[in-house]
Amino acid sequence: MKFYKILPFMLCALLLIQSFAFAAHTEKSQGFTLTIPDDVYPLLKIKTSGNPNNIFNVSELGSVKAAKKLGQKYDGVGFLFSISKISKNKLHNMLQGDASGRELFATDNNGNYYIYNHPTDVRYVRENNDLMRKDQPIWNKVNDWAYTKVRQKFVEDNRLIPLTADNSEVGIAIAKVLYDKKAKYTLAATSAGTLSPNGVDPEKYLRALLYDAQFYYTHDPVPDGEYIGLYFPEEKTMYKFHCGKNNYITKESEKFPPNVYKGECQNTKNAVTNIARWYQALAEKAGKTVTVNGDSYVGSYHESIAGRGHIDIVKQGNVYKINIGWGESAIAKSFWQMTGKFKNGVLTYNDCEFKSVEFNEKGKGKVKRSYKTTKVALYF
Repeated sequence: MKFYKILPFMLCALLLIQSFAFAAHTEKSQGFTLTIPDDVYPLLKIKTSGNPNNIFNVSELGSVKAAKKLGQKYDGVGFLFSISKISKNKLHNMLQGDASGRELFATDNNGNYYIYNHPTDVRYVRENNDLMRKDQPIWNKVNDWAYTKVRQKFVEDNRLIPLTADNSEVGIAIAKVLYDKKAKYTLAATSAGTLSPNGVDPEKYLRALLYDAQFYYTHDPVPDGEYIGLYFPEEKTMYKFHCGKNNYITKESEKFPPNVYKGECQNTKNAVTNIARWYQALAEKAGKTVTVNGDSYVGSYHESIAGRGHIDIVKQGNVYKINIGWGESAIAKSFWQMTGKFKNGVLTYNDCEFKSVEFNEKGKGKVKRSYKTTKVALYF
């Protein structure tokens, strides 16, 4: 009988312990919420302000105290991050130059953009080397939270829209084309020669290459073969978007060796696909005919009405691998696979294989229908 009386108390205690385990501290500023785990909160110094350039400013408390004991007086000691809100124009200006230490991470429905500001050097301070070694786990802990958890949680708590932007040399060049109205540039390829902007708005073609995209510097060799070149005459700099070369972009200038970048774009598989469509629009505006070759097909295409279909075309040697997918329903998907060869303006193939696959609750697929087709052609 005593057991049944004690049990509810034990359950309440367990629930209380569990609630404390997941408890977190919240800070408010300008209508925004910053959530901090309870085990991290005592390790921080947090400043808030009414300035949108500095909504939250967070530092590691131990470094602040150590600097004070050492008589060190400078801004930024122990600095971990701050969060800012900026306008569209300020964002556009920021993306046209080196934005080291400033990262776009969100936007809202009112035209505001949110920047995660962080140091580009180490701001860790202790009175001596022994304390530096002893407190290293504390510094690691607050940095792990600051850099890997803060942005996603801030977006969730404040009902923002996640958004990032590339700020490599490639991203800066794209931002210049998009937002610098005085920028001088040309786009060139063998198919229709050199073309000027000529009143064609590049936003439709280049936005996906700037936002939610990243171009990484690589030590890979400069790719050969066909490319579309974005040239800035004042800087004497060319960005080569290589056709069918795994999303490679090369920056070439007169004074420096070439830099090779490889792109990862959330909304397009190959950057050159978007550049090719932009080039096509410029050619049509100029009244020129674009000579199509097989590499013009390389890229990723998405059906824009239902959002359930996509085509990926990849060059492998002298042939083109074509993969098509269509979402039939929540549990079924259709797939087509074929190998094409380019001739007389079209890709022809005779090895197309179709499969309709149905998936169970464990994600295991079962082929429901399949067939192989005869000779077919794919063309723009």
